[in-house]
Amino acid sequence: TYPAPEVGIRQFDSHNIRFSIRPYTESCNFWDVHYDTNEMIKRVFHENGIKMAYIKCVEFGKIAR
Repeated sequence: TYPAPEVGIRQFDSHNIRFSIRPYTESCNFWDVHYDTNEMIKRVFHENGIKMAYIKCVEFGKIAR
C-alpha cells in the first residue's frame, strides 16, 4: 500500500496560492494518476466557480468540463 496523498499549500505570493499535491502510485500508473489528478482539480474548480488568473490578467473564461 502507498501513503495517503499529500496536499498542502506550498507558497503564498501577491497573486497566487501554490498548492503541492502528491498522490502516490506505482511508476507504471504515474501518467494516468497525473492526468486524473489534474482533471479532478479542474472539475472541482469549475464546480465551485473558482477561476484561474493568468499572466497580464487575461481571463480565458470558464474551465470546460
